[in-house]
Amino acid sequence: MRLDSRQLRYFLAVAEELHFGRAAARLNMSQPPLSQQIRQLEEQLGAQLLERTPRSVRLLPAGQVLLAQARAILGELERTVELVQSTARGEGGLLRLGYTAASAFTLLPSLIRAYKQRYPHVEVVLMELLSSEQADALVQQRLDVGLMRPTPARAQLRTQTLVQEPLVLALPAGHPLAQQPEVQLQQLHGQDLIGFTSTEARYLHDLVDALLGAAGVQPRVVQRATQPHTMLSLVSAALGLAIVPQAAALAPVEGVAYRPLRAPGAATLATVQLAWRAGDERALLHNFLQLARTAVAPQPGAISPA
Repeated sequence: MRLDSRQLRYFLAVAEELHFGRAAARLNMSQPPLSQQIRQLEEQLGAQLLERTPRSVRLLPAGQVLLAQARAILGELERTVELVQSTARGEGGLLRLGYTAASAFTLLPSLIRAYKQRYPHVEVVLMELLSSEQADALVQQRLDVGLMRPTPARAQLRTQTLVQEPLVLALPAGHPLAQQPEVQLQQLHGQDLIGFTSTEARYLHDLVDALLGAAGVQPRVVQRATQPHTMLSLVSAALGLAIVPQAAALAPVEGVAYRPLRAPGAATLATVQLAWRAGDERALLHNFLQLARTAVAPQPGAISPA
């Protein structure tokens, strides 16, 4: 036999009201069809659920069991419907978000805070990955959206600039250039420099190299690293200077000072972008992209000297 939700709702109304007339009014139906439905239910179950007298209706033991089960079943059904509908609206489900180490300093916290306030029932899984790794993970459907530096274009992906932040100079606190309120790019000529790798950190490597090349500045590259926080540790060890995105300057590293970097006529901005799969039309992703475009706090325009 099969029970349906309509039968359970009919029985629940009668069991709670213990009166066929009031139950019928509650269900916006007449009493005779309701009585017939309850009799059919009893026949299907092979059990008498109610004791009826001219003056009263009383639940029998089998009816008491069905009342508890009907409440549980209907409650679960309502929760299921709400879950399905909220998922269709992008208000529930799972969002896998990739991010780079530098974005974790300011961009990621403000974005996640705003998103969780707006969509508290979405489960967000965070994955720290290099930008190239995020692009691969998006294509392979292991990520839904990424916060990443620009990478070579892929037909499977769509991107949009989210923020642009200045490049700043990180230098040992005792370095002579740290005594200046700002540093001119030309002053880096001949200085020991810690640079980005040309593979894992290709975007920042090319950005810094283009900036130096356009100004004819040739520092001595003494070491290369992939992540800004690694570079800052090397700066702290006085191995050299480093040009890093401003967000990296917000992570305090003992013995490291930060100064604005001036390069007249040259772009000194590093881009962070949103990336997602082309053709992904899910409301969950749409909601995240819309919120990210409006809720990300502007990046600070000045840095504090360390």
